[in-house]
Amino acid sequence: MIASFTTDAVRRSQRVEFWRRFVCNHVADIDCRVDRQADFQGVIHTYAFGRMSLSTLAADPHWVGRARDRINRVRNDYFLVIFQMGGSAEYSQNMQDSILREGDFVLYEPRLPYEMTLGDGFEHVTLRLPRSALRSLSNSLADVVGKPVRAGTFGGELVGRLLTATARRIPGLPPRTTYVYAESIADLIVHAIAQELANCPRQLRPTKGYTLALAKQFILDNLHRDDLSLKMISDRVGVSARQINRLFRAEGISAGQWIKGMRLERCAATLVDSESMPVALSQVAFDAGFSDISHFCRDFKRRYGLSPGRYRRKFNSAAEPGQPTQKRCQ
Repeated sequence: MIASFTTDAVRRSQRVEFWRRFVCNHVADIDCRVDRQADFQGVIHTYAFGRMSLSTLAADPHWVGRARDRINRVRNDYFLVIFQMGGSAEYSQNMQDSILREGDFVLYEPRLPYEMTLGDGFEHVTLRLPRSALRSLSNSLADVVGKPVRAGTFGGELVGRLLTATARRIPGLPPRTTYVYAESIADLIVHAIAQELANCPRQLRPTKGYTLALAKQFILDNLHRDDLSLKMISDRVGVSARQINRLFRAEGISAGQWIKGMRLERCAATLVDSESMPVALSQVAFDAGFSDISHFCRDFKRRYGLSPGRYRRKFNSAAEPGQPTQKRCQ
C-alpha cells in the first residue's frame, strides 16, 4: 500500500477540514466542498498496481473539482479511469455532462478542468494510467474524455467486474504479481472505449492485442471458407499480411497453424455431437474449411491420436445404421 487516509484518524469536528485540506489538496490537488458537514466520513486507500496506481475511495456526499489554475501545479503525465463501484456521481469535463451510475466508468483528463458531485453511498475505484497506456486512442481523445462507458455494455461489464475484484483483493496481492494483471486491465479498458467509439469518424489506432483479436474473430467467422487467406484477413483488419503473421508469431505460432488448429477443433467438436452421426466425415471436413480429405485425416490423427472415424465412435457408443463414411478416414 502506498498510502491510506481516513477521517476516523481525527476528531469529528476536524473531519471536513482534514478531508478538504489534506486529502483533496495533498492527495489529488483538487478543490473540495462539503455541504453536509455533520459527522462527515471518508476513506481512501492507494496501492501500487504494476506501473500504475489504484485507489479506492468512499465518503459522504461532497463536491470536488479542478479549476484551470490548479492544472499546471501538478504532474499531468497520466490519465485517470474513474469507476463507479457504488452509488452515483454527476460528472462534467470536456463539455460532457454525465451521471455515473454503479458499474459505469469514465476517462478523466487531468489537463482539463472538471467537476464532480458525489452522491450518497458513492464508492470509487480510480486507476491512474500512464499516458503511454492509451497511446492507441491518441487520435480520438476529444471523443473519449468525459464520455462514460456504461455497465450494460459488454466492455463495461468486463472492466467493472475486474476492477471490483481487484479493488477487493489488492490488499492481499503480492506486488510482483500485479504487473501482468494491471497491463491486462489497462488493455481491456482501451478495448472497451474503442468499442464504444466504433462509429466515431476519427480513426482509432488499435493496439497489437486488439488487432490480433480482430484477426482471430474474422478467422473464426470464416473458417468454412477454403479460400481464407492472409490477404483476406489483412484487408479486413487493416494491417499488412506480414504484420498479421508477426502478431501470431509473437504467440509462438504462425497464422496458418492457428487456422488449421481452429479447423481441427471445430471438426472434433462436431464429431463428438451425436446429432452429427448422419453427416459424412468428408462433409464435416469441408464445413470446417478443409478442401482435401486426405490432408484432413492425416492432420486430425496427428493432433488427436485417432482417425476421425475412430474419434467419432469413441464418443458415440454406436454408429447409426446407414451412417455415411469415408473409407480413408476409418
